[in-house]
Amino acid sequence: TCFHIVPPMYTALLTLKHIEQFDLSSLRWVVVFGAPSSPDVLERFHQYCPNAKLLNGWGMTETCPPNTVTPLDAPNIESVSARSSSAAGWSCRNITKILKARA
Repeated sequence: TCFHIVPPMYTALLTLKHIEQFDLSSLRWVVVFGAPSSPDVLERFHQYCPNAKLLNGWGMTETCPPNTVTPLDAPNIESVSARSSSAAGWSCRNITKILKARA
C-alpha cells in the first residue's frame, strides 16, 4: 500500500484524537509530494506506520510524473530531507550557474 499526501495533511492527521486506533500497518511507502516537509512531522507520523518506507518526491504540476524521488535505499528519516535523484526516465539539471553566467 502506498500513501501519497501533501505535508499539511500529515500534520492534520497527527492532530486526530484517536489516530492510534487506525491500523496503518499495511502501509509500505509513505510519499511526500507538493511542498517541503518537516522531518519531525514525518518522524512522528512514521510512529503509526513503522513498516513504511518514507520517501520524498518533487515534480512540477505541468510535468505530471514526479521529476525527483528519494532513492529506495536511503535511510528512512534522513531520506525526507535528503536530496532526491532524478526519477527513472528523467534527466534534471540545475541551471543556476548558467543563468548567473548570462547575467
